[in-house]
Amino acid sequence: SSSSSSSSSSSSPAAEGKARPLPAVFVCDFFSTAAVDAADKLGVPVVVVFPNPLSMTAMPPQRDRTGLYLRARSLMVSGGEAVFARLLLLARNKERSSRGLPALLEQDIFPCATQDRLMIATTGLGFEFPCPRSPLLHFVG
Repeated sequence: SSSSSSSSSSSSPAAEGKARPLPAVFVCDFFSTAAVDAADKLGVPVVVVFPNPLSMTAMPPQRDRTGLYLRARSLMVSGGEAVFARLLLLARNKERSSRGLPALLEQDIFPCATQDRLMIATTGLGFEFPCPRSPLLHFVG
């Protein structure tokens, strides 16, 4: 018979009272705001994945907007995006406040020109209208 003092079941570092190492980065879906906030709370960098084509709401470049219809649509889309972004920012900051995190300066749900968080878009530049983009937005599709 063996007089081994180790148990046959493996125990986790948490069960042994040891701290687990933090991940190098969190990669989160754009709707996973709790995961983004958890990474912020732990001080771990976050990359948000945005799976939708940006051209869902983007407009053709200014030089291609001819006619009253496209100009009016451009104003409506730009205004709607601005209002939606502010509403998301309010909601995110309320959520972050409940988790003891500081307020964001810009919403972090979808890519925008003033985004403060690194994002990956799973679409490709060939499918999007050419326009100024944040250097924090990278296309991988």
